[in-house]
Amino acid sequence: RIITPLLDFVPCHLKNIHEHLGKLHELNPTELQGLKFYSADVCALFTNINVNKSIEYVIELASEHWEEIQTFGLELVDVHRILEVVLRNSFFTFNGRLYQQIYGAFIGCSVSPPCAMIYVYKMEKESVYADSSFLNSAMKLFYGRYVDDSGSLARSKEEAIENCSRISAMDEDGKIRWEVEYPEGDEYIPFLDTEIKVKDDGQVSTRYYRKPQNKGISLNYSSHHQMSTKEAVAKNFYRTARQVSSGPQELKHSLQKVDELLSKNGYPNPRANDSIAEGSGKRDKKRQPHLVTVCIPYTGERDKNSIRREIKKNGLPLRPIFTPGKTLKQEFCNSRPLDRAKCVLGNPERCTICPLINNGSCIRRGTVYQITCEACSFGVRYQGE
Repeated sequence: RIITPLLDFVPCHLKNIHEHLGKLHELNPTELQGLKFYSADVCALFTNINVNKSIEYVIELASEHWEEIQTFGLELVDVHRILEVVLRNSFFTFNGRLYQQIYGAFIGCSVSPPCAMIYVYKMEKESVYADSSFLNSAMKLFYGRYVDDSGSLARSKEEAIENCSRISAMDEDGKIRWEVEYPEGDEYIPFLDTEIKVKDDGQVSTRYYRKPQNKGISLNYSSHHQMSTKEAVAKNFYRTARQVSSGPQELKHSLQKVDELLSKNGYPNPRANDSIAEGSGKRDKKRQPHLVTVCIPYTGERDKNSIRREIKKNGLPLRPIFTPGKTLKQEFCNSRPLDRAKCVLGNPERCTICPLINNGSCIRRGTVYQITCEACSFGVRYQGE
C-alpha cells in the first residue's frame, strides 16, 4: 500500500499490459520512419537483485515523494525496518530441509515486484535518462517496462543492445543482463500479449500474441462451471483480441488465434461468443438492493435454471449466487503440509490409502494421480497433478 504507489513516479512503468499500445499509436508516423520496435527481457530479475541496494533505492524514491503518497501514519524509518524484515528473512524448504535465501528477492513475496521494478529504474535513471545521447536517440519517443519486460525503438540491433548495456553497466554486482529481441526484416516482435511492428511508412501495426510455449489451456467447455462463466471467458479473449489489433488484417489474425485457442478447449462454436461482432453490448442490469444474496453450490445448468425459476415464480427476495464445488486439488491436497500427518479417515489402522503409499503420507503435495472411470465402457483414464 506504500511501496506500489511509488511506481507512479517511475516514468517508464507500464501500469497494465496494454498501456504501451496507446502510447505507440499516439506517436507521429513521420518520426517513426526508419525505426524498429524491439523488446528486452531482464534475465531472472527477482533472484539477481541486491536486496540491500533495492531497499536503499526504494527509501530514496519514497523520501522524494513522501508528501505525495499515503503513509498510514508510518515514518520513513518504519518503512525501512519493515522492508529489511520482509526482504532479508525469506525461507524455503527443499528435500525436507529449511533454507534461507541470502540473495535476490523472494518471488512469492508481494513487495518483491515493486522493489525489483524500482531497483531497475534506479539504473535506468542513472544511464539512459541521464545520458545526453538519450535526447538524440529513438528511446525518447518510447521506452516502457512492465516488471522485467521492456520495449523501445531503435535504428539498428546494435543500438538496441547498446541501450540495454548502458542500463546493465549501472549494476555494481554485474548480475543484471538483458535478452534483446530485434526484428529481422519485416517481422513482428512479441511484447507482453501483443506483437508489434513499425512499418516503413511509420505506422504501428499491433495484434494479439500468445507465446509458442503456451500450452493453450483455458477453462474447458466440458468443465463443471456455469455456462455464463464459460461464455465470459470466451468473450474476454475476443475483447482483448479486438483491443490490441490496429487494423482489419491484424484483427483477422488476432481473432483466428482466439478461435484456435477456444476450439482446442472444446468450445463448439467459439465465434458465437464474440459479442462485439454480434453487435450486442452490455446489458444494464437494474440492481435491487433489498434482495438477500444466497450462495448455492453449482450442480448443473438444469438445477440452476430451476432454482431461478422457482425464486421468480414465488417472488422470493433472493439473489442466488452459484459457487463451484471443491476442485480435485482441494480434495487431495492439504494446505498445511508441515502439520503432523493425520489420517483423513480418523483411523490410520483401518485406512485404505496409507498402506498404498511408499515412504509418504496422504497429505503429500505435488503428486501425480490417475483416476479410471468405472462408469465408462472404455475405462477412460484421467491424469493430473
